[in-house]
Amino acid sequence: MTTRNPDCAAVTDPPQAIRRLLAAYRATCYTAQLADGEAQLHVGAAPPAALTQLLQPDRPWVLISACNPHSRPRSARGNALRMRALTRALATVDPLRVFDAIGYAPDRRWVEPSLLVIGLDPAITDSLARRFDQNALLTGHGVAPARLRLYRADWAAALGHVDIADCEWAEWAVESARA
Repeated sequence: MTTRNPDCAAVTDPPQAIRRLLAAYRATCYTAQLADGEAQLHVGAAPPAALTQLLQPDRPWVLISACNPHSRPRSARGNALRMRALTRALATVDPLRVFDAIGYAPDRRWVEPSLLVIGLDPAITDSLARRFDQNALLTGHGVAPARLRLYRADWAAALGHVDIADCEWAEWAVESARA
């Protein structure tokens, strides 16, 4: 069974919409539920002390969601099904530490369930982002500042796949944009 949304296959966004979404992602508060409380993550900021105790310098981490493909709102039921599919996919990968998380806008008008995953191989992260039609994911390596990892080839083409502060492009997105 595929979880890919066929309605999202041909999505393209103009540069202004891309910049608005990037600004929204940067303003988002990403909160993970750890055993000893919450850890808030922000684009461009180092992980908080509550989380750094769990991180190792050489291990990647990602805050990933399967909800709202390409940042297009979906039903609560559809998003719940997608999150269950993501959880099942992650259950096949060992060893990982997985924590419930959410991403939310400062005004709380947008809230999205997510998972904080410590130790997920970046190639698997990229594969899951593509499978679940995500524009971007919050990623990090050890205690380095969090970055947005961008996955949309149309964004890379529209923005000239230039370096963007606090962001990095998935390699296949840049290659697809050049093709």
